[in-house]
Amino acid sequence: MREIYDALYKEVGCGRAAALVTVMSSSGSVPRGAGAVMAVFERAPTVGTVGGGSIEHRAEERAKQMLRRPANGSSIETYTLTAGDAAGLGMVCGGTASLLFEIFAPADDENISLLRSMAAAFGREGPSWYARKLSGGRVTAARVLTGDNFDENFPEETLAPVMRREAAYMDGEPAWFVARLTERCRAIVYGGGHVSRELVPLLAKCGFRVTVCEDREQFAREEYFPGAEKVLLCGFDALPDKALPGAEDFAVVVTRGHEADFDVLSQVLKTPAVYVGCIGSRKKAQLTRERLLEAGFADGDVARVRSPVGLAIGAETPAEIAVSIAAEMIQTRAAQANGAAQ
Repeated sequence: MREIYDALYKEVGCGRAAALVTVMSSSGSVPRGAGAVMAVFERAPTVGTVGGGSIEHRAEERAKQMLRRPANGSSIETYTLTAGDAAGLGMVCGGTASLLFEIFAPADDENISLLRSMAAAFGREGPSWYARKLSGGRVTAARVLTGDNFDENFPEETLAPVMRREAAYMDGEPAWFVARLTERCRAIVYGGGHVSRELVPLLAKCGFRVTVCEDREQFAREEYFPGAEKVLLCGFDALPDKALPGAEDFAVVVTRGHEADFDVLSQVLKTPAVYVGCIGSRKKAQLTRERLLEAGFADGDVARVRSPVGLAIGAETPAEIAVSIAAEMIQTRAAQANGAAQ
């Protein structure tokens, strides 16, 4: 997600117009749901996707047509995926998707300010949303919301109830469209070895706000972990508060050894983290559980540890292990979101 808004900001900052295309709503068999986004440029490659196939092709053509106009603009277009189109994507039947097109012209100071707010959202703690106010099917005002910057133009009583993980469209006059920009939850990765270097950029691309904790200075380097919000140099035996997960955070323990793994787990299990995973063989996992029980942790606490961490896909290489861990974390995050929405 971040690379989409970074690309928008860079393009407009260089004096070239850019288009943001967002799925507002969808039904039937369409590849992406509400909130999916892509950035379209006249010359540079498109960043992001609204599902691929014929809908995305038509959306790109529409966006480039709008980019040829000198001023800002917006529109809502509805596209239908026919049965033939769906068959080409391996689907059974078609569906429809309503897409919001927004053009950001480079000469507009409000555009620059809005895009700067979007870029800044990825560097701050806490979640954020991109809210649009619409009238007559066009965007009349837009703002990055952080939960504490409501006003009469973006009223809390209207918008706060729909500021969730899933995007929300509220019809009316005015109409509102609110989509998550950055996540609330963090993924804290303990250890800076080979698996971590594969895992961190993958998690960042999947929308997690990633913090890396490593106790060796030569491994705690930001350039090793593209996409990470923070890289902390700290001892595993006494983690600082900023290295401990909160109630919506994910903890992944992939340190260089059993002792460090145990040190981290003995602290993380005292937090309300939604997910605790630890790398290792089944034998190591059993030994770690026994040691945690001996240290006074209850059966329920020890049962929270997912070890061996990751989905069982036969992963062997660091890259494959990273995929299995990320998949399990995405699965857990989706289950949490679905539970919260019910």
